[in-house]
Amino acid sequence: MKQTFSATLDSKEQIKNISLTEDLYQKVFIEADLGKLKQVKLTEGLLLEIVGSKGVLRIDMPVEALKKAIRAP
Repeated sequence: MKQTFSATLDSKEQIKNISLTEDLYQKVFIEADLGKLKQVKLTEGLLLEIVGSKGVLRIDMPVEALKKAIRAP
């Protein structure tokens, strides 16, 4: 299963940096301000949502994968 993410921001003003490299690995870097943390929740056991005062970050991550990642050293 692929792990995907999305971010919704109230304004493009929240975007601090977006970088696309032209090297062999074609890395992408995205940095934005979600604002003050309001809530963290797991919806339907599949979607981790980090809700801030200026936007929302959603990560498609089943609860079992999240638990495994938290326990890993």
